[in-house]
Amino acid sequence: MPLAVRGASTGFTVLLLGSLAHPLVAAWTPALSQLWLPLVALVAFVVAARRVGRARIPIVHGAVAAMSSYLLMLPLVLLGPAGGDPAQIALTVAASLITGAAVGFLQGSRR
Repeated sequence: MPLAVRGASTGFTVLLLGSLAHPLVAAWTPALSQLWLPLVALVAFVVAARRVGRARIPIVHGAVAAMSSYLLMLPLVLLGPAGGDPAQIALTVAASLITGAAVGFLQGSRR
């Protein structure tokens, strides 16, 4: 699981930096503001899952890495004004699992 931990750390960094950049994006291009956070989350989950490399079970490692990156970010999400929405949290966890598993599968098929 060290590969999943490394991926989760990298994905968390992408989530954190993308979230911090959101006010700047909103000020410069309001139209992109609506898509910014979902796009950042998708990129973070892909980056996290790609770090699994030569894991024994890449689908599981990719899903765990992507979901763990969101779980690391979750305490900060809960501090926000709409952070406690259970539906949003559940959908983001589902998106992280699906994205991570898909990227893990692709990484595993490259071997």
